[in-house]
Amino acid sequence: MHSERPLALTEKPVWCSVVTPWEIAVKEQIGKIDLPDSFEEVLRGSGFIWLDLTFKHIEELRGLPLMHKDPFDRLLVAQAIHEEFTLITSDKWIHAYNVPVLCPDC
Repeated sequence: MHSERPLALTEKPVWCSVVTPWEIAVKEQIGKIDLPDSFEEVLRGSGFIWLDLTFKHIEELRGLPLMHKDPFDRLLVAQAIHEEFTLITSDKWIHAYNVPVLCPDC
């Protein structure tokens, strides 16, 4: 695994929504992925600035069209729009929303 962040991620602080580890934990619970015991420790030491979910984000979510059915992804879109962040994702459905996207696989 490459230990350095891509250039685009070194220019500014990198925020990570608490929605992301929540979604990962749900995927582990339903058997889609396996996580190491050190998962939480690795996340805490990742260097991300953690973005909490707020009522302002929920208000933004309520105004989003239902182009994407995944509730976690819709929360991430709402947060990115409200905070004026760029979302890092390879999910093609996210591009349907009016949010800047950095696609690592594109």
